[in-house]
Amino acid sequence: MRCTEAVVLAVLGATLGSTARARDDDLLEDIQMLDGPRPAWVLTAGAEFDGDGGDLVGGSAGFSPREHTTLTLNAVHADTSTVSDKLTATAVGLDFDQDFEHWGFALSVAYWKDPDLVEAADYGGSVFLKWGGWQLMASALARASAFNSFTVSGTIPRPNLPPLTVSGRASCDLDDRGIGARLAFTGQRWSSYLSGRSYDYDQFDCGFSSVTVGAVTISPDRLRTLSPAFLGRLTARATAAGSINVRANTVFLDSSLAAGISTVRGTRVYAVDYLRTKERFDGLVANTLAASLTFATSRRTDLEIHLGVFDAEQADTIGFAGVTVIAYVGG
Repeated sequence: MRCTEAVVLAVLGATLGSTARARDDDLLEDIQMLDGPRPAWVLTAGAEFDGDGGDLVGGSAGFSPREHTTLTLNAVHADTSTVSDKLTATAVGLDFDQDFEHWGFALSVAYWKDPDLVEAADYGGSVFLKWGGWQLMASALARASAFNSFTVSGTIPRPNLPPLTVSGRASCDLDDRGIGARLAFTGQRWSSYLSGRSYDYDQFDCGFSSVTVGAVTISPDRLRTLSPAFLGRLTARATAAGSINVRANTVFLDSSLAAGISTVRGTRVYAVDYLRTKERFDGLVANTLAASLTFATSRRTDLEIHLGVFDAEQADTIGFAGVTVIAYVGG
């Protein structure tokens, strides 16, 4: 959940790029299993570390009740509290994929939380068309984010009297939507993809759970009656505080662009992925380049090793490395 990716989202983007390739029937399928029954379960577990002390651990369990239907549960925990984004996030998600002869669709739901900032629920869907080795996909998603409550305060001036101090606990919500497209080609030996996504945001919607005037606690509605202009200023201050929190943690994107290419050589798959993201509130641009090697370690297990580099405006260039174990069960 590393949004905007200062380190984790960019890193997750590269990792998710590999996951997207795995969903193409011919791309990352274990060469040793082509002559055997399709596995009912695909299990993964992996970890990643970067040069600035950040780490990421995650795994997934994919179940195929029949040949063209897949249900996947995934979870990840990322901690980049030592780097510029200072994000600690946990995410869980559930994906459903249904593939037909010339088209298919996918549905997803996910929940992620940074205990110091925000929790969010994501809902997404996509449809795709297939012809020859080509696949064209269109996707849409919606996210509802609830920020941790925080205190905002101010003063109401009074003629010939000391000003009144006013404070309140504010809670802010933010909704956003995204649309994207992906074009992929899968051949006997070579595969590639190009994808992009753009996001649109609503304004912060902030409310108050309590307001204190001097030493007296009153309802926000009562303050609106006494001083509607001041409540408006207090709400604007809460909105600004919420925006600053988002800016400091850079967890929301304006757009993203990804591309990759891979080749199969025997039981080995070599891949290179590129991800470019633009952050919503500051417009900061980040780039991630990763290379991976996936190879068979047994008839029922593969191992993926990847290396990469992350570079962003106003941040140091950071290298990262990770490993993922893939197991095929049943079938």
